Amino acid sequence: MSKCYNKTHTNYYENLRLTTEAVKLFQSSLLFILHAKNLFRFMQNEEGFLYIQKSVKLDSDILDYYHIYLFYLNYKLDLNFNDYLELAKKFETKYLEINQFKKYDSNLKLQKRIKLGFVSHDFRDHVIMYQIFDVLKELYNKNEFIIYGYFNHETEDDITNEVKKYFHFWVNISKMKDSEATNRIRSDEICILFDLSGYTVGNKIGIFIQRAAPIQISWAGYLNSLGLKNIDYIIADSNVVPINSKNTFIEKIIRMPNVWTTLSQLGMPNLTEVTTITPAIYNKYLTVGCFINIHKINNEVINLIIKILKNTRNSKFIFQSEFFEDLYYKNYFINIFTENGIEKERLELLGYLKRNKFLLKYNEIDVILDTFPYGGGTTSLEASWMCVPIITKEGDTFLSRCGLSINFNLGLNEMVYKNGDECINKIKSFNNDYKKLQLIKEKLIKNKKLHSLFDSKKFANDLSEQLYGLIEKDKEKLDFH
Repeated sequence: MSKCYNKTHTNYYENLRLTTEAVKLFQSSLLFILHAKNLFRFMQNEEGFLYIQKSVKLDSDILDYYHIYLFYLNYKLDLNFNDYLELAKKFETKYLEINQFKKYDSNLKLQKRIKLGFVSHDFRDHVIMYQIFDVLKELYNKNEFIIYGYFNHETEDDITNEVKKYFHFWVNISKMKDSEATNRIRSDEICILFDLSGYTVGNKIGIFIQRAAPIQISWAGYLNSLGLKNIDYIIADSNVVPINSKNTFIEKIIRMPNVWTTLSQLGMPNLTEVTTITPAIYNKYLTVGCFINIHKINNEVINLIIKILKNTRNSKFIFQSEFFEDLYYKNYFINIFTENGIEKERLELLGYLKRNKFLLKYNEIDVILDTFPYGGGTTSLEASWMCVPIITKEGDTFLSRCGLSINFNLGLNEMVYKNGDECINKIKSFNNDYKKLQLIKEKLIKNKKLHSLFDSKKFANDLSEQLYGLIEKDKEKLDFH
């Protein structure tokens, strides 16, 4: 998420100190939420969950608190999925208690050009746009659909202005109440409506609870079940949600033939700017990168990194986060390692970087370490496009299998591990044989144009086929006329 932030000089350590004192003095749900977020930033996740729970208990009518709770549960190592679904059900029940709206009456005329609607807070400079921009463009150019964009953000930037060109109709719903936005979408007679936000900041999930369209799909922005009965489908693939796995989703699964998403060429460097030599060849040491949202780096991930550094002496790690603009936070992060016997010279902590500079930093990396249980999405796709392999843990949830899906699509099954020891051994083997890493890099360079990960046109064609299949299957049930 690094490329979505503006450069700031927030003192995160002081923020944590202040909220720690404040929660001792005041019973405030908003204060509890602020304190929880500060705790998560400092990897004190379990205590953070306790304060989110307190906020929901204290002010159970504030729906945003449920969104925050559900979203942060994705960071939990030992998440009980039944508890997650129970919380989603509580949120849905509370939403229905608070909101009054007209029941949806499906009475659409099925036309040759199907109306697709996309609801998002993130039609702007945001990681989701780096995935789906070109897919939207391809869907627009196919002339099989009429594309509607429903933007839930007051500010439009250069990317907003660019993506608007690929919607036949564009509506800013940021100032609309849920019922007003729902009625607008119903009046537009949208056949298939996509939610691109889930429980992330700025979502309009209430539109989907109210049933704005006959077919409602979750895609790309939230890689977990929403636990809501009116979200009909979620887009996945057979790697992130295996066919023979225990299905914990409320939604039905749309399994794309290759991968659940793609990487658009929006803002990507020229091919000539991608280095063809893995840095270890000339550095004579291994450089491992972890460029993922700092919230995904939990204590278990930290412990693995410490073990990697101790077992591969001729190596260093590079991290990147806008949080490192705060000197106190940067020192806090470094101290975690130095207190465990790791020399600070083996760590490089990068602060805020504009996207182009951020992407070119991959040229200095031999291998990217993915996080768990919340793995990388856009960052892993970008690393692969920059021809830097990612090493990722095989998890048992959509979020924890994104890296696996990316690597399987790239033919890099050997870059997936099951436990920490296996991860350490794989990285040690690279440190003893830089040519092995170079061969992987050459494989990525040679086959880049063949990978479905970077073929938005193919993805759009596959998605179109899936959508027409849904309409045919659900035609009678949805009462099309």
